[in-house]
Amino acid sequence: AMHRGILFVRYRESVQHKLAAVPRAGLARLYIHLPPGYVSYEVGLQELQARLAAAYAAVFDPAGVTDARVVLSDSQQGVPDDADTYYGFADEAGDAAVGQLRFHELPETARQPSEAPPAGTPLQRYDAVCMGGTFDRLHVGHKLLLTVAAAVVAPGGRLACGVTGDVMLKEKTLGELVEPQGIRIARVLHFLRSVRPDVTYDCPSLSDPFGPSITDPALLAIVVSEETRAGGAKCNEVRAERSMPGMDVITTGLVDGGGSAELASEAAGDKLSSSTLRKQVLAEPLDGGRDWSRKRAP
Repeated sequence: AMHRGILFVRYRESVQHKLAAVPRAGLARLYIHLPPGYVSYEVGLQELQARLAAAYAAVFDPAGVTDARVVLSDSQQGVPDDADTYYGFADEAGDAAVGQLRFHELPETARQPSEAPPAGTPLQRYDAVCMGGTFDRLHVGHKLLLTVAAAVVAPGGRLACGVTGDVMLKEKTLGELVEPQGIRIARVLHFLRSVRPDVTYDCPSLSDPFGPSITDPALLAIVVSEETRAGGAKCNEVRAERSMPGMDVITTGLVDGGGSAELASEAAGDKLSSSTLRKQVLAEPLDGGRDWSRKRAP
C-alpha cells in the first residue's frame, strides 16, 4: 500500500546521507524538514538554491513515484494531515510532533564535519512575487522553481503563479496530452501551501505569455528558470512601456546529482521536462505490451 511520510533531519552534516537512506518502496509523498538554519535566508539566493537543489537531487525518483517536498521552515514541529509514517533514528521515535505516526527506523549514518556556509548577501525577499508556467506532470524541476519562488516571498506576502490555459498549449510539444488545467492548478496550489503556508497564493489562468506580470504594478519580482529568463526581461520591457516599475528577475538553475546544472533522465538521457514525460506517455503500450501477433496452432 502507498503511504506518505515525513522526515526531520536534525543535523546539517547528515542531510545527504539521511535523505538517501529513505526507502522508496510504497512511498507516495515525502515531506522534508531540513535542520534549523539549513534553509536559511541569511546565506543568499545562490547558496539557498544550491541547498534546495541538493536536497531534491538526493531524493529524486526517476520513476516519478515519490513526490518529495522541502518544507521552508526552521520549525521542527508540525505534521501534514496526510502523513502517516515518520522516518528517523531509533532515539527519535518519541518525538512529540510525530508520536502518533508509524515509525520507520533509518540506518545510522556517520555525520561528516560541517562546512562553514559561504559568505554572501542575505536573501532579498519581496511582498509580491510572480511566476508562470504550464506545470504539466509536476516534476522535480518544477518543485525547485516553486520552492525558490515561495522562499523569496516576504512573511505575509503573496505569490501569483500563472498556469497556462488551453489557448497557450497549441505550440506545446504533444500539447493534447497536457493534463487538464484544473488538475495542474490544484497540484501547484497544494504543493506551495505545503512547503510554505504563511504566504498567500493565487494561480490565475494564462491566456498570453505575460498574465499579471504586465498588469499588476505592485509586483516586485518575477521568478524564472534558465530557459525562460528572456521572458522575464520581456515582461519588464512591457511594464516600462506602460510606465510601470520594473521587477527584479530571479533565475533558478536546474537540478542534478550535484545540486546544480541539469537533472538527466536515467532512462533516456534527456533533460527531465514535461515534454519528455509526455513523450514517454505516448510511447506506453495501451494494452500492457501484449503480443498480438498471430501464432500457428501446434
